Amino acid sequence: MRFLFVVFLLFFFSNASGQRYEFAVTPDCQKAYRQILSLDFDSGKKSLLKELENRPFNLYTVFVADYIDVLELLLNGDKKTFENRKDKLNQRLKLIEKGPKDSPYYLFTKSALYFHWALVQMRFNEKWATIQYLRKSNKYIFENQKKHKNFAPNLMLSGLMQILADQVPDNFKWLTSLLGFSGDYDSGMQQINHYIASQKSHDDYLDEALIWQTYVNYFNSNDKNQIINTLSKPEFSDPTNLLFAFVKADILCNLGNAQTSIDILNTARNSPQFEHFPLLSYELGKAYCLQVNPKAFIYLNHFFKHYQGNWYRKSAWYYSGLLYLALGKKEKAKNAFEAVLSSEHSGLESDQLATEQCEKYKHRSPILVKATLFIDGGFIQSARAELDAIRPDSLDAEQRLEFYFRNGRCFEEAQAHQKAIEAYQKTYEFGQNNTQYYAARAALQLGRLYRINGETPLAKQWFQKCLQLKNHDRKSSIDQRAKIELQKIED
Repeated sequence: MRFLFVVFLLFFFSNASGQRYEFAVTPDCQKAYRQILSLDFDSGKKSLLKELENRPFNLYTVFVADYIDVLELLLNGDKKTFENRKDKLNQRLKLIEKGPKDSPYYLFTKSALYFHWALVQMRFNEKWATIQYLRKSNKYIFENQKKHKNFAPNLMLSGLMQILADQVPDNFKWLTSLLGFSGDYDSGMQQINHYIASQKSHDDYLDEALIWQTYVNYFNSNDKNQIINTLSKPEFSDPTNLLFAFVKADILCNLGNAQTSIDILNTARNSPQFEHFPLLSYELGKAYCLQVNPKAFIYLNHFFKHYQGNWYRKSAWYYSGLLYLALGKKEKAKNAFEAVLSSEHSGLESDQLATEQCEKYKHRSPILVKATLFIDGGFIQSARAELDAIRPDSLDAEQRLEFYFRNGRCFEEAQAHQKAIEAYQKTYEFGQNNTQYYAARAALQLGRLYRINGETPLAKQWFQKCLQLKNHDRKSSIDQRAKIELQKIED
């Protein structure tokens, strides 16, 4: 299937000189797009081949086919596969050049192809290529907006460009400015939201836009309920869509709803494509870890055995180590944490955090680890039982600092805000000179709680205290959240 598909797209198009090329968004192309976005690549290829039998010069098939390589590389790819496939971008751009220049899809598809491969380059830590591709993507979508002002899909790509440019760290903004690549978060979100509101079906790029909207909100919003409500909408309800299952499980698990993630992924296991994407097994294994359930090892081991890339490998070993520690299996925990340190670096923040934290595992109290897993998974009553069984005076200084912080988190998740405030204040006082991240996170959470309570001056004060803390773990990501919170107050 793959050989036939590649030959048809590349050889046939390349040798069909003198023919009239077109960009036709036909029912078969739309069907292929939905199938590929559902991670059903074989069905998507069949739909594209059917389209080419009927319209052999439809260049829109080239654009839709690109999603297969991009999603495969983002979800499954290793360095060797990346090197073998990275020339696909130029091959497809050459084919797109054959299309009618007056079509709104001519510049749109060029912009989207560069955007797709910017994500791939970012995935493989190719920073300079990432910036160059984003710049070209931005250039083409800007041109398309001028030529075709009423072409709705422009809004999705242009909005993403605005958001990405705005989210570049301050120390790199000079580079994006030099390349003519600047952005505005609010404007970008307005464009994406407007595009989604204008779509009445999944025939265009609604599925893709919903995924981007959800992740952008997740990374930049603290409104947990809003994100959960978005993921609960009918648009996300298709049980056959593995990409939706991955997105929902990933975000919900990170928001402290591991049980729902487990339910979603166990339903997704009925799909014949599930085994092809080991990252789904990683997500299910992680969710079971947060339940302190030994079933986690089944899925994490499947991930280790079948995943060829380096994303989340450190994180998977780290969760394995935490679960072993919570279950009282210290020697296995030690082996898992050593595997974290020996695994290849991926550049992912979660993998970097795994490296930083596993080096400190010897100081972790098994009962505190167990409570932490329960809190992170949203099993608050189980966490409370573990924390209530701890005598703080039996802990060393590092463990006591963590105990105060975990208490705060547990109270906050249980909506006991006053008790959470007291625990976070104790965390800050006890740990403000410690290199662990607990004091900074406590200050951040205090700011959020005071903001929720309508006590804006106190909220601002705690966000500023968070930013003033130096030389602690996770400073970049925590500072970014504090800055977003301060911006909300000022707006």
